[in-house]
Amino acid sequence: MAEEFDDDIREIARGLKEGKASAAGAPAPTDADKGFLAAIEDLYVHFRRGITIFNEASPGMRLSLQRLTPDFLDLFLSIPGRRGGFSVFSPSRIVILFDEDPSVLTVIGKKRMTGKDGEGKLSPAMQLIKINFRQEGNTITYRDNAGGPLELHSLVTLIIKWVSAA
Repeated sequence: MAEEFDDDIREIARGLKEGKASAAGAPAPTDADKGFLAAIEDLYVHFRRGITIFNEASPGMRLSLQRLTPDFLDLFLSIPGRRGGFSVFSPSRIVILFDEDPSVLTVIGKKRMTGKDGEGKLSPAMQLIKINFRQEGNTITYRDNAGGPLELHSLVTLIIKWVSAA
């Protein structure tokens, strides 16, 4: 049974037209791509740590963290041309971090709203913050919308507080 499943999946993969779904023909990452990937990975690591601590301390609510691929951003969220990002989920809210410009990350959020009939639907996406970043050597510095310095732990704390709010 398991071998049949494995063979079926392999057959699907082999049946794709060569190169159509392959990254082999993708252009080499630019310096802007490398800078974004370093910044988003730095943020991801801090968020993973914060969410792990939250989940260990929380008596009931759990947060989850998911990487977002460019295909997901394009197909599901209709945000084409992005290099990736990640999202933070709670039962009632979601925050998505993704690239906007070569040195800007956009943070948007949605929350579940309870309607008159008790059904929950998501609010329109709202921009929570834009994060400007710059990589100098091995150090990445972050700034807020107004250009003020942004302390990474404060940013993670703020977003976890927002996403975990009832």
